[in-house]
Amino acid sequence: MKAALWLYLAFVAAPILVIFAGAFGETWLGTVLPTGFTLKWLLNLFGEPAYVKAFATSLMVAATTILIGGLLAAPLAYVVLSRPSRLGDAFVRLLSLAPLSVPPLVLAFSLMTAWSGAVGSLWLLIAGHVVLTIPYLLAPMIAEGKTHDLAAFERAGASLGAGPLQRMRWITVPLLSRGVFIGAIAAGSISIGEFQLSNLLAAFSDRTYPVLLYQAFQAATGFACAATLVLVLLALAAAIAGSTVHRASGISARPGLAR
Repeated sequence: MKAALWLYLAFVAAPILVIFAGAFGETWLGTVLPTGFTLKWLLNLFGEPAYVKAFATSLMVAATTILIGGLLAAPLAYVVLSRPSRLGDAFVRLLSLAPLSVPPLVLAFSLMTAWSGAVGSLWLLIAGHVVLTIPYLLAPMIAEGKTHDLAAFERAGASLGAGPLQRMRWITVPLLSRGVFIGAIAAGSISIGEFQLSNLLAAFSDRTYPVLLYQAFQAATGFACAATLVLVLLALAAAIAGSTVHRASGISARPGLAR
């Protein structure tokens, strides 16, 4: 069992280690790993306006996707949790699984067909990311609400005279906050790393970071590895932040309920 675990970890870690080696390797021609050590790839990356702009575009698209997706997912999750029913669960399950069952390429072609006049616009790109990431925002909220039995807490608060705003502040938000954060981390990570949909919907002036990254691999390998390293470090930072807030919320989520 341990041997299988170590093999799996090695399988996952090997590509990441190769990216690290390529980002700091001076030359990589006809060898298994690059030779030499240099920082020029990273320094050149930060000096390239196109990559800085693409990275800023990806961050903006991800942030907007989380905001719009959260505004759509939160009320739906609340309705399902506060009024549990088999029909509601079936509907949410269908809504959650539909974007996952449709490849991003098919989703992109569907959006291009429905909104042919808007292809290349930033809002259509964001709309595609919202549809793609809705399940990752919705599922953690519902799971968190069911774990803490939000409906029971809501009824208890109402029986004690708490109004809708009071219940929202002292019950709903504390109970669902961890699910909201986990969903935001997942949706943001998927949005920033998404390539297929973005490659078809984004205009040349609004290329996202993965689209530009794909083009980089067709030119200089070391430069492309340095550009990929940025995404790896961003994913690592998101994982650490998620783990930290997960532990903190587990301690601080309940005190607000007692007030």
